[in-house]
Amino acid sequence: MPGKQGMPFARAASVGCGGVLAFFGAGIIGGTALSFGKEGATLGDLVMMLLFGLLPFALGIHWVTQVLKAHRREAWEAIEREVLSYAMRQGGVVTALEIAAHTSLSYDEVKRYLDGLADKGHIEVTPTDNGLAYRFPGANSNPGAALWSPPSTDAPHLPNRSPE
Repeated sequence: MPGKQGMPFARAASVGCGGVLAFFGAGIIGGTALSFGKEGATLGDLVMMLLFGLLPFALGIHWVTQVLKAHRREAWEAIEREVLSYAMRQGGVVTALEIAAHTSLSYDEVKRYLDGLADKGHIEVTPTDNGLAYRFPGANSNPGAALWSPPSTDAPHLPNRSPE
């Protein structure tokens, strides 16, 4: 899962295409810049540099950064899903070592994620003999209990209203 697999082929190909586009743009910019100022250089050279150099370079860099951001976000969300589902199964109190031992995540990934939540105030950290215990407020304190139960049939119901 997270941290254990590389980037999917389609995403890697997209990064490669963005890199090629940026490299092409940089080559045009460099070539045009070298000839700029020489006799015979025209306004057309400047337009060519902007259109075929600067624009592809900027688009290529933007493309690569957006793809890499999406990849990092998806990896972080996968870590979040594994950590939170394990914490819920354990009643909301866990250690980083427990999570790493029972999921596909590394200890460093788990620790980095839990420390980030603690820094933001989303979870409570308590030192114990076994290391730091992380408590998720609002998580079920009864491990193994159902996370959701249907509403009671004894609940009062609103009276049926007939259209007038």
